[in-house]
Amino acid sequence: MSGNFSTKHLLIILVAVATIYAVLEFTGGESRSGSLRATLVDINQDKATKLMVTKSGQTTVLEKSDEEWALTLPSGKKVKADEKRIADALSALTGINPDQLASRKKEKWAEYSVDSAGTRVQVFEGEEATLDIIIGRFGMKSQNQFHTYVRLQEDEDVYVADNFMSFSIPTDHTGFRNGDVLELNTDSLASITFTYPADSSFSLQKTIEGNWALDGVEVDSTAMAGYLSKIAFKGSSSFFDDQTPEQLGKSHFEVSLLMQDSAAPVVIKVFQAGGRQVLHSTQNPESLFADDGVVEEVFVGRGIFGKGALQ
Repeated sequence: MSGNFSTKHLLIILVAVATIYAVLEFTGGESRSGSLRATLVDINQDKATKLMVTKSGQTTVLEKSDEEWALTLPSGKKVKADEKRIADALSALTGINPDQLASRKKEKWAEYSVDSAGTRVQVFEGEEATLDIIIGRFGMKSQNQFHTYVRLQEDEDVYVADNFMSFSIPTDHTGFRNGDVLELNTDSLASITFTYPADSSFSLQKTIEGNWALDGVEVDSTAMAGYLSKIAFKGSSSFFDDQTPEQLGKSHFEVSLLMQDSAAPVVIKVFQAGGRQVLHSTQNPESLFADDGVVEEVFVGRGIFGKGALQ
């Protein structure tokens, strides 16, 4: 009799467990994996024709025409966008996977920054919007694991996207432009010529032994190494869009950097425009920059290269 009693109760327990499982499976809570969307992002990078990024009420608009991407500046002016940065952004978006459901409640949006505090990203293929997503708060799970909270614009559900960095998507127009001023393999430099007004120009030459000399006199190796490390890569986000390179006239001063086995040097020019110093680089011919910090680091006087000079 006790055996029948135990079997009966066991059956009751099994039925209860099955009922609870069914309830969770079809109506369950926020952490239930069965409620996850299989896909949040389904875009074809090659077919994308428009990208809109909205942050803090400001929208950055990028549009593709004749295989080239154009960026609309806040002033309304259109400039060429950096296609690699757009490709990187689209690629990062395709890496958003719904790994976990964080919340199904609209009241939780602010906690995860998927409300107006988040970054809204819209991708279009022709007239069709193939993605409209809010990118929210970034967080670290461990030293090597990270995640970002995301939400589709039309949904209330908030998801955890593992191994996606929110800041992989630029949030203003400068992030989609080519900000390179200089990018050099300084070991391959053969000469550096500074052209200044008032007979203050000078040139540095690399000797056969691999040292650097100014007017035939070997310069301080530490000072030279310091200078080369500063100019190896220079970038800027201080774009100057008031004029084009063709409208600037004659440069005020310039530096010419000749690489070994190269006939054409890399040339950085500085113009005076509206009381500002404006930079132009042959490595990024379509952009101008008004960045005094870059000017000060690239354009130096001969005095820093003297024996014992450190800078």
